[in-house]
Amino acid sequence: LGSKQVHVTTSGRRILDRTVHAATGGSHWIDVEARPEYGSGFYTTVTVPAPGGSFLEKTVGFRVEPRSKLLSVEVVPSSEVALPRAPFEIGFKVTDGEGRPAAFSELAVSVVDRAVFDVQPEFRPGIVQFFHPLPRMNVRSFFSDDVQGYGYADILRHPNFSLTALKSHSKPSKRDRRDTAGWFPHVVTDSEGRASVTVTMPSNLTEWRVTVVASDGRGRVGEGRGAFRSSSDLSV
Repeated sequence: LGSKQVHVTTSGRRILDRTVHAATGGSHWIDVEARPEYGSGFYTTVTVPAPGGSFLEKTVGFRVEPRSKLLSVEVVPSSEVALPRAPFEIGFKVTDGEGRPAAFSELAVSVVDRAVFDVQPEFRPGIVQFFHPLPRMNVRSFFSDDVQGYGYADILRHPNFSLTALKSHSKPSKRDRRDTAGWFPHVVTDSEGRASVTVTMPSNLTEWRVTVVASDGRGRVGEGRGAFRSSSDLSV
């Protein structure tokens, strides 16, 4: 392709940096640095001349997740298999960005039938993405027409019904069948960053998804998931 100038612009709410590189051939590597002044994210736009006097442009967004503001959540079920209509313990281990125990972190825990998410996936943003979002792109070129939007309405208009067979449309013949096995809005870890909950399982024979959202008094956030299944011996 010969020698060309590659224009690289770093931007977000304003233009943050601009450089020009000389490139030869069909590919060229560019180092992108996430600087503290870029905040929670930035955009890198690469522009190259195209035949006919026009330009080709590509923009990529980068979210910045500061390690000092992150929590890691490990979900530890007491077993891979739970018995229906019986108590089942689920443990949690929370650590900070350096792997140290995150004492006295607050957790919100849900235990939900996995088939529910196959029918309609969650459309909420992750807690880290929510508090450290990709900022609005305020810089426009003469051929840029992207606009910011949350996009939830479009997701809700097109639910995923391809796996509805996983859920029965008939009235359950047994008692105590529930899509949500447990909801624990306020669980606090101990001095070692550990906590646990005990769920009285429904009668469903299915796989369960455990979702944990964590935060602490220092403004650190994190999220974790785990899974286990319910099973019982077959009787005739």
